[in-house]
Amino acid sequence: MVTAHIAEIYFRAWKKAGGDFLEKMESSCIVSYFHSRKGCEKVDKMLSNLYKPILWKALSAPNFEVRANATLLFTEAFPVLDMENGNKSTDEATQKQLDTVM
Repeated sequence: MVTAHIAEIYFRAWKKAGGDFLEKMESSCIVSYFHSRKGCEKVDKMLSNLYKPILWKALSAPNFEVRANATLLFTEAFPVLDMENGNKSTDEATQKQLDTVM
């Protein structure tokens, strides 16, 4: 499978990277790239599936550093939506996120 080979290349590069390059690779090459592709239903669904179990818990965590990191992630990913859930569900999710921001 071609995707497995590509993933292996990224994994090996990530594993060997260190310092500033590691941080740049994690944020710019992987996370930021998917955030820049928001609006594509598949990307929105993937981000929603990945963030849903952790984001809301982290935004209300007692530790301020966890909340700060979650807030940064949330603002980069906003809105976190899965368009396949229908308009009502999407509207409710959007409202929940807007309420969180306010």
